[in-house]
Amino acid sequence: MAEEKSVLVPILIGCGLFGLLCFLVCGGGLAFFVPRAMQQAEDMMEQMTQEMARQQMLEGFPDGWRPPALDITDEELFPDAIASFSLLEHDTVASPPEFGLADREGRHATYESALTDIEVYAYSVDDVERKVVMRTVKEKLGENFMSSTTSNISQSNYESLLFTVSPPDTTGSLWWSEGWMFLILSEDQFAAPMFQAEYLEAIQPPAPNEPASPDDAGDGEVADSTDGDAGTEEHTDPPLAEEGDFPPPPPRPESLQAEEMP
Repeated sequence: MAEEKSVLVPILIGCGLFGLLCFLVCGGGLAFFVPRAMQQAEDMMEQMTQEMARQQMLEGFPDGWRPPALDITDEELFPDAIASFSLLEHDTVASPPEFGLADREGRHATYESALTDIEVYAYSVDDVERKVVMRTVKEKLGENFMSSTTSNISQSNYESLLFTVSPPDTTGSLWWSEGWMFLILSEDQFAAPMFQAEYLEAIQPPAPNEPASPDDAGDGEVADSTDGDAGTEEHTDPPLAEEGDFPPPPPRPESLQAEEMP
C-alpha cells in the first residue's frame, strides 16, 4: 500500500503541474491575442469611419465647399432641421474644456433625433491658426481622456480630425475649411460624420448659377417662357386664296337652258 501511494503522489503532482502549465499557456495566449484582436477591430472601424467621411465629402462637394459669410445669422448658421435631426437650441456656450477649444469665442447648437443628440460648435479660424488649433485639440484628447483614437484627413480645400474618446464614449469631428472650423460631437459612433456632411451642405450658399430655392427656379422658368412667347408672337393676316385653290362654281340655270334649246 505504501508503494502504491508513493507512485500515485508523483503522478498527481505531475498532472497538477501539467494542468497549471496548460492554464498559463492558454491564459497567456488569450492575454496576448485578445488585446491584439480588439485593437485590430478598432483600427478597422476607424478606417471605415474615415473612408465614409471622405466619400461623403467627395459626393457632397465635388467642386469644394462654399463657405457662408462670417457674419451669417444664427438662424442661417443653424437651420431648424438637418436630415432627421431637429434644432433644439442655439447659443454662445463654449465647448467642453477637455477638447481644447473652451477659450475660443464661437457659436453652439444642439440637434436631437429619436436615437441620439448632436452638439455643434462653430468658430472663425483662419489658415494660419488652423494647424495650431488642430495640434492643440489632438494633444488635449490624449491628455484628458483615458482612451482616444484619432485620424486625419487633409485635402487641398479642407482638413478634418476624426476622433473617438472615452469615458464618456464620444465620437467627434473637428473640420476646417475656408475660414470656418466646426466641432461636432455625438455619443453615436456614426452620427457625427453623417450629420457633418448634411450640415455643411445645408449652410453653404448657392452657386452663382444656382437658384436660391426650387421656387425661384420655377418662377424663372415661367418668366423665361412667357417672355420668349411674347417676343416671338406675331399677328399676321391669313393668306389670300389663289384661283386654283378651289373648284370652279357650278353653271347657272339660264346657261343650261340656253344649251338645251336648238
